[in-house]
Amino acid sequence: YSPYKIHAVFRLLVPLTPPLGHSFHLELGSREKAPSKGSRIRVELECICVREQLEEDMLCFLHHPKELLRRYQPASLLDTLCTGSYLDLVKTVHWFQTLVRSTWKTLPEQENYCLTVLPSSRSCKLLLISASGVTLDIEVILGVREDDWNIICSIE
Repeated sequence: YSPYKIHAVFRLLVPLTPPLGHSFHLELGSREKAPSKGSRIRVELECICVREQLEEDMLCFLHHPKELLRRYQPASLLDTLCTGSYLDLVKTVHWFQTLVRSTWKTLPEQENYCLTVLPSSRSCKLLLISASGVTLDIEVILGVREDDWNIICSIE
């Protein structure tokens, strides 16, 4: 926040949770003990057959034919936000930006603020301007929690 201008900058780390039937695994880059720029997020499919039998709400991505899956449920994360077996930052940021745009239209705040989603391929950059001229710069950095760690690593 600047006392000379009515302008604030916020950076938010938003952890992504893998959808049902998927898991995230951090593959470390050049350093072996800590995440680095060379780190990647591998996405794996998980069996949900037991849950499927109990709740009948979703088919197992591992054990049902692709034709059946395409017909009855949304595509897997591997088919939408990944390149190969790895979470693709550009695709994920684009998905998040689209989600923000569509959700914004339903919020009561949209009447008081003008939202602009700024071009970016590494994070979701938003510009909010109120009717009174207050400007908020928001950078949403996406991250994932690694298995049992209590650490969230940004996807960059």
